[in-house]
Amino acid sequence: WQPPSLPQGHHAPCNRPPQMWVRWLPRAVRRALPPAGAASASSGCTAQFRLSCPCREGLRRAGGLGGDFRRSAGTQAVACSGSESSDFLRDEIARFAPMKPHRCSLQEVLNMREPWQAAKFIHNEVPVRYAERIRSIESIPGWERSPDLVDVHSRHVTTFESIRLVKTRTKRSTFSVPELVDSFTEVVESAVGLLQDMVPRLARAAHTLHGERGDEFDSEFVDRWLDDFLLN
Repeated sequence: WQPPSLPQGHHAPCNRPPQMWVRWLPRAVRRALPPAGAASASSGCTAQFRLSCPCREGLRRAGGLGGDFRRSAGTQAVACSGSESSDFLRDEIARFAPMKPHRCSLQEVLNMREPWQAAKFIHNEVPVRYAERIRSIESIPGWERSPDLVDVHSRHVTTFESIRLVKTRTKRSTFSVPELVDSFTEVVESAVGLLQDMVPRLARAAHTLHGERGDEFDSEFVDRWLDDFLLN
């Protein structure tokens, strides 16, 4: 598939979605995409809309790009800067957690010919999956005493809020606006970075729980929990 040409002055399109967005796509879909090397050296997969973005600083002040996120042990409330933001975040997670993820077909992915289309898909789908993961961690009794689970939980809360805040700055925001795509790209890049050592941390947490509380967290439970968490 080949996306249409971008406006003059933008980076040349490539035959593959931006690399940092590919990481969010289902595994079967990623296998069907052209290899990353198929893009020409001049293609700007990870920087297709590098324009000045006036809303970046506002997002940073709101906590959307690397804000202050802390998990208060012994409670289910996520603390961030300001009680209003904390209430918003808690309500959003509660609202998204029971939602069912959209099963995306290969054709739907191939129809995402422009970055804003992929951004819209990620903005709609990732919060659903991350809210489910957050609740999955919180369902484990005593998870607050596991440093690895607390860390993974905090990373998911950070990414969840960052993605949800992208389009709350204005009611008329749309991913067809290049500046918003540029801002969202920055959020996705940060989120991908937070995933780097997530699996080893989960494996270590599961191993510790099984070793210390084997009667409660046997191999069958651990296998099922990890599958549900990582494949959601």
